[in-house]
Amino acid sequence: MAQKDALANAYAAAAPFGGLASADPGATGAANNELTGGSPAYARKALNWTTASGTGQVTGSATYDVASGSTAAWTFVASSNVAGAATVRDTSDVVDQVFASQGTYAVSYTFTEN
Repeated sequence: MAQKDALANAYAAAAPFGGLASADPGATGAANNELTGGSPAYARKALNWTTASGTGQVTGSATYDVASGSTAAWTFVASSNVAGAATVRDTSDVVDQVFASQGTYAVSYTFTEN
């Protein structure tokens, strides 16, 4: 189990920030289709992952501000909170939510090393 914990913790260290996109953000490079705008403005969030300890699993969460007229359809984890300057480490399709007005979208992340 120690190796699984080490790999899960390495995943968390490589992907300390999360974000939202309106369509598939892609598997490499900067996140395509990343949300923007709003007041308060959309921004990537630090995930503050847990430390794997005997489980091979880490979890994190974030609540994002989303602008009116946006659709949250994908989430991703990345190496940086700077759009265009980060490497997307992982992506996931989420339940689409269309925002008719400014709102928030909460995401819980889990990575399990199998």
